[in-house]
Amino acid sequence: MNNKKVLIGLMLSLFAAQQSYAAAVPVRTSIEVTAEIASSIQVIYDRNLDVTEGNVQVKLEDTGGYMMGMTKSFHFIGNASKVRLRLVAPTGGGLAKVGDPDNFVMGIGTLWYTSPTQSGGDTGFDRDATVYPTLSDIPSDTSGTYIRFRSFQQTVNYPLGSYSGTYTLVVTPTT
Repeated sequence: MNNKKVLIGLMLSLFAAQQSYAAAVPVRTSIEVTAEIASSIQVIYDRNLDVTEGNVQVKLEDTGGYMMGMTKSFHFIGNASKVRLRLVAPTGGGLAKVGDPDNFVMGIGTLWYTSPTQSGGDTGFDRDATVYPTLSDIPSDTSGTYIRFRSFQQTVNYPLGSYSGTYTLVVTPTT
């Protein structure tokens, strides 16, 4: 008789367990996963100086009767394959004579160069440049992006004094 009671108890327990299992309703939660890969570009000057959001200086000197100067090479490091370069001239389009109440401006022409001696065209047009994954991937030759500055007129046509202006190199990732 005891065995019968134990057997009936076990059967009732199993039946109750099945009923509570059958009554369990699964619930679900959705997990939305997003990712955005934003471009990250560094501007490297002269193969070793990070000038991203910084500045460089170029001093123009009298060369062949014109005020001339050139940047050192610019290279670009990051996760894009190309960048588009645009050079924005200061207000007035050139260098303002320092302390001049008449705001005299020395007109300056600018050109892209792909090496210290190879012209790459007028900066009035955007220029594409290669982006390298790391600093060590930059070629060791003289390639890169250079910007040459040259006065429109010969130096004898400008008043004596100091001139100054800030050009902005805008670097936009394209791919």
